[in-house]
Amino acid sequence: AAAGGVPARPARIWLGEPVAIKERTSAPLRRQAGGNLLVVGQREETAAALSAAALASLACAPGARVWLLDGTPADSAVAGVLPGLAGAMVGVAQAVGYRDAAGAIERMAAETRRRLSAEDLAVGNGHGRAQPPPPWALLVHGLHRFRALRRAENEFDFSSSADDKAPPADRLLAEVLREGPAVGVHVVAWVDTAANLTRWMERSLLREFDARVLMQMSAADSSALIDAPTAASLGAGRALLFSEEAGVVEKFRPFALPGAAWLAWAGERAAARAASLRP
Repeated sequence: AAAGGVPARPARIWLGEPVAIKERTSAPLRRQAGGNLLVVGQREETAAALSAAALASLACAPGARVWLLDGTPADSAVAGVLPGLAGAMVGVAQAVGYRDAAGAIERMAAETRRRLSAEDLAVGNGHGRAQPPPPWALLVHGLHRFRALRRAENEFDFSSSADDKAPPADRLLAEVLREGPAVGVHVVAWVDTAANLTRWMERSLLREFDARVLMQMSAADSSALIDAPTAASLGAGRALLFSEEAGVVEKFRPFALPGAAWLAWAGERAAARAASLRP
């Protein structure tokens, strides 16, 4: 909540056009448990378009910062699209190299802890909750391609290490997922299959993604992700948005990948916004 008890407006990710007659499909990243977004599906171009939409949407949030981990293979038809978009968002978005993924996670975890400590200090001093800090987001495009983020198979791998050694990246990512949303630090992640999601994350972490976007997949995978086989009946060019908190499923048509003209326009808007926020 902001000063005076006014709640902070959540960052909102615009995803596509609804199949039903209503406003465009979007997912809010609320400052509460579960305020993260998960995308699951094997259509790489659709996944890239959804990540691009997330990046562009987050860049419109006042004061937002976005760190992009792009796992797109070099030979993919969409290689370079997301880093290009991030590069256009000067002062807002930053593409992080593959080998620097763990460092980006450490930064997000450190910011989460800093914000939690600042909030506790303000409340402890009787000042109430301060004006909420601007949203930070970690956009992981292709979680299944980042070995550094894969959960350890042996639960004792970390506990047996030296006490002064930094926690592994998968533990820090779990910390950000659980603790970050309450203080405006969010994760948006795409993974290709439900099986890979369980290889990279503990099953219990699924609940930290209140908003889940599914492309067409098997009834079993759909049921594992949203407790319903609905995604099995999706056609090409369709996806669904599920909200665990609201208990609703919405079918929609994901936005297409942005063209050069749109990238130029978005870059100008992001640069102007960043300049207006400088002291």
